[in-house]
Amino acid sequence: MISNSLRRGERLTTSCEIRSVLKSQNRVCTDGITLAWGLRKDTALSHSRFCVVIGKKAVKNAVQRNRLRRIAKEFFRLHKNKLRFSIDVVAQISDCNLFGDKELSELLKVIFKKARLICD
Repeated sequence: MISNSLRRGERLTTSCEIRSVLKSQNRVCTDGITLAWGLRKDTALSHSRFCVVIGKKAVKNAVQRNRLRRIAKEFFRLHKNKLRFSIDVVAQISDCNLFGDKELSELLKVIFKKARLICD
């Protein structure tokens, strides 16, 4: 049975890992969200990893930043089994104060499809 939780191993945790993904050339941008991804360098592990980056200058309120992180992590948790490859993904949110929960989730779905990372 496939686990639907987001384990620690499915998150990018160190700044070195995040920087290496952000340096990759694979990038898609939409309204306030930049999605960067790279193929896993450690091929022994078969699962994809995810990280959300939200700057304090972009979203000043910590409660709003945490809400956006929770929504993005929930989206990845629900769609991680639909990803085509074993990849590292960084979602960089710069200005999503105007979006509600459903709008942000739909925008993430659109950007993942635009990047051809989700097979539906």
